[in-house]
Amino acid sequence: MPQLHPRLKWALPRLVGVAILAWVLHRVGPGAFLDTFGQVGPLWFFVVLGLNVPHLWCKIERWHRMLLDQGIVLGRRRAAAAYLAGIALGAFTPGRAGEFFRAWFPVRQVGAPLAASLATVLADRLYDLALLLAVSALAAFWLTGAHWALVGAGALAAGLGALFLLRRPLRRLLSRLRLKLGLSGDQKDLFVGTLASCVRRWPAPLAWTIAGHLFMNLQVWVLAMAVGAELTLFESFLLFSVANTVALLPVSILGLGTREAVLGALFVIAGHSEIHGVTVALGFFLLGSIPVTLAGGLLLLFPGRFQKN
Repeated sequence: MPQLHPRLKWALPRLVGVAILAWVLHRVGPGAFLDTFGQVGPLWFFVVLGLNVPHLWCKIERWHRMLLDQGIVLGRRRAAAAYLAGIALGAFTPGRAGEFFRAWFPVRQVGAPLAASLATVLADRLYDLALLLAVSALAAFWLTGAHWALVGAGALAAGLGALFLLRRPLRRLLSRLRLKLGLSGDQKDLFVGTLASCVRRWPAPLAWTIAGHLFMNLQVWVLAMAVGAELTLFESFLLFSVANTVALLPVSILGLGTREAVLGALFVIAGHSEIHGVTVALGFFLLGSIPVTLAGGLLLLFPGRFQKN
């Protein structure tokens, strides 16, 4: 059986997201989307754009502090450049090239151990994933009208369950990394030790994670208010977290298509209009994901910033 080119193997599944987006826009009507998105006035347009800065800064600072905790002094400006460039590279390349680029950057710039740098990047992603899973569980209980005690227990169980389920994938990842990158036994031990250290120091990374997601969801809530969707910031946080969790599936570019379909359906379940959910999700893609990816792309094209601290 003929083997597909790696880039083709990566690109074909992403077409699923494009197909889903086309179906969603067909359902609600492209004209309805344009009319609804047109309700976002210039003030709110620039507010949503501006909130990209604190949203991303919280995530960049989380990773930067993880590096410092491991004795890797990269500098905030270079950490920010590497973070943004990694997002851009990850959007349009197979596998986890963006994360590998970010892990490679401290090695190239300041001679950091590759195993330790990789561990900080993995820990950085795991904090986001853990929060998304916990909030998604909370949203599931909230949408089904479960008692608040069950909601709290469910969110806690989901977080613990996620950690339990991730044990085997993490072990497989460690084995693949060791083979692919030629990590010695000592380097593997350094990787595991660094990852454990990043998890043990959880209060600060968790605080930065929550702050970053609050700013991101403030963007979503402002968009929702601007298009006339009446929902609270708490409700917006729950619904968008579920949509973002589903958007992690590798069937789209930057979650395009899957996020719109899921958020539109969740808005209907929560008693809101589907067109509002679709418009908010696609608006976030246009005003959040695209500008950040473009900024990272510019840093890749003009890497002079990487050399400055």
